[in-house]
Amino acid sequence: MPRVIKILLLVTVALVAVSVLFLYLQTPSHNTPFADATSKAEKIVFEQGGAKVELDKQGKDWQVRTDQGGFYPAERDKIHTLLTALPEVQIEDEITTHSERAADYEVNAASGMRVTLLNAKGTPLADGIFGKQAPDFTHIYFRFTDKPAVYLARNLIRGELGGGATVSAWRSRDLVSIPEAQIQTISIENKGSKLDLVRSSDTWTRNGEKVDPAPVFALVGALSHLRADDFVETQSSDSLTYGSLDFGQIQLTSPDTTVTLHIGKPDKARHRFPVSISKEAGLAWVSESQMNLLLKKPTDFHAITSQPIAPLPTPPKPVPVPH
Repeated sequence: MPRVIKILLLVTVALVAVSVLFLYLQTPSHNTPFADATSKAEKIVFEQGGAKVELDKQGKDWQVRTDQGGFYPAERDKIHTLLTALPEVQIEDEITTHSERAADYEVNAASGMRVTLLNAKGTPLADGIFGKQAPDFTHIYFRFTDKPAVYLARNLIRGELGGGATVSAWRSRDLVSIPEAQIQTISIENKGSKLDLVRSSDTWTRNGEKVDPAPVFALVGALSHLRADDFVETQSSDSLTYGSLDFGQIQLTSPDTTVTLHIGKPDKARHRFPVSISKEAGLAWVSESQMNLLLKKPTDFHAITSQPIAPLPTPPKPVPVPH
C-alpha cells in the first residue's frame, strides 16, 4: 500500500508540474513581447482614438510619414526614449480576461495607445495596446491587440510613447539645421531695417563694418538651436498660410546650404509668431521671447573702432656731466 501511495504521489506531482509548465508557456507572464522586435523594426505605427501615424526608418534615422505621403524628420530624443524602453517592457500579472473591462484600464481603441512594430515588408513583429498608468506608477496596463486579457506591465511609462498618434507629436521641432560653427552669414529683414552680418574666422562685420563678436555669437547660438513650440494646424486657420508670412525674414548661409526663416505677424494674444523654412515644411509656432532674441537691428551691434597708436615719448636729452 505505501508503494502504491508513493507512485500516486509521484504521478500527481508530475501532473501538477506539467500543468504549471503548460500554463507558464501559454500565458505571457514574464514575457517581453517587444524585446526581439525592436531591433528588427523598420516601421512603427501608433494608433489612438481613430488617429494614426507611421514612423519609417531610413538608414540610421527615423522619419514621420505625413498625410500627403511625404516625410518629416522624427524627433530623435523621442525615438531614442521609445526604442530604449520598448525592449524592456515586461508583462506580469493578469488583471482580467473580460473584454468589457478594457475601457476601465484604457486599453481599448478609443483611449489606449496601440504600438505595432513591422519589418521592411510590412509584416508585424510585435503588437500591443498600452493603457493608463497603474496606481503604483511603476506599472502600466497592457493588452495584446488580438486578446481580451489585461495585464500589468513594467519598465515603461505612458509618456515614453511620444504623446500622441499624430504627425506633430513625433516630427522634429528643430527649425535650423546648420551647426553654430558653420554659419557664415546672417541677414535679417524686419520693419524696414536690414542687417547683414558676415563671418571671417572669429571676426564679424555688420554691413561691412567690424563689430563686437560677442552679441553676434549669442545670436548664432539662438538661431542654430531654434526649436518650434508647436506646429500650426493648417485646417484650423485659412488665413495663416506660408504666403502670409511677411512680417520679416532671417536668412542663414553655410558653405553647403542656405536656410531662410519666414516670419509672420505675431499672435499677440498668445505671445507667439508663426514661422516656416519652406512651404513643404509647413508652419510652426515660436514664442515671442525666442523671437525677441532673433529679430535684431543694426544698432544692436557695436562697431569696433581702431584706436590710433600714441607716439612714443621723446627721450630726454642727456645732461652734460661737468668735468
